[in-house]
Amino acid sequence: MAGLKDKYCIVGVGETEYSKHSGRSTRAMAVEAVKTAMADAGLKAPDVDGMMSYQSGDSTPASWVAPDLGIRLNFYMDVFGGGSSTEALIGLAMGAIEAGMCNTVAIYRAMNGYSEFRIGGTGVRAAQPVRSLDLAQVPFGMRSAGQNFAMTFMRHMYEYGTTSEQVAHVKAAHSKHASQNPKALLKERVTVEDVVGSRWIVKPLHLLDCCVETDNATCLIVTAAGSNVPDQNGDSDASTSTRSGRTTQRIRYRRFSASVTYRPHPRSMSVGRPPRPDWVTKLRRAT
Repeated sequence: MAGLKDKYCIVGVGETEYSKHSGRSTRAMAVEAVKTAMADAGLKAPDVDGMMSYQSGDSTPASWVAPDLGIRLNFYMDVFGGGSSTEALIGLAMGAIEAGMCNTVAIYRAMNGYSEFRIGGTGVRAAQPVRSLDLAQVPFGMRSAGQNFAMTFMRHMYEYGTTSEQVAHVKAAHSKHASQNPKALLKERVTVEDVVGSRWIVKPLHLLDCCVETDNATCLIVTAAGSNVPDQNGDSDASTSTRSGRTTQRIRYRRFSASVTYRPHPRSMSVGRPPRPDWVTKLRRAT
């Protein structure tokens, strides 16, 4: 991955409200989150040609969301996975762009995680039939995320001497951030003592160690550094210089500035691939 350093960036972020009863479909929330992220990045429908999502049978696929926004996709992917899928999809989006399959990717997660399909193991999730991979877990009491990860925590404690108090610092830090976030569902700060003093859910996890279940959708947009994304004033600005056979470009982004090195791929302009942004073509000519 060292060769991809500084080549890609997150240019837009969007989210819906966080609630216990959205009153909407995951499709509607996904559309709002992606639309908000596009507005944050200063992009329109033709500027986005890739879309990815992750879910566990509780959301709406990218091929349904994109048409609602007037987006024509060159690439899409829906992954079955949990919370750590976000960073994995960022890497996959970079790979798709690197391979020339698309130029700009919207990544979203939409879920009615409280009013419908609860990851905590209650509600609709508890009522679903036990089948497939669940046969190796549910009969043994492993329905929720907490039940599944409890053994991992126990192993970490066994091998490294990790304590419940140390784990509780994670929740204490999250509550501090939430207290300063106007969109947070729970804004009350908690201490390490509060966490370890809350009731057990499944040892070694306490109630306050567990995630809050909510209805919401979020989206972020990944593209190549140097793409023609407007800055905070609605303008894009780029300057280039050539040295040692490479072209280095200084870009002013909406969020930050960065120097990136562009190495033309010999097949990046081959037939059948989506067209690269104008700045790529100009850099190729310059070199």
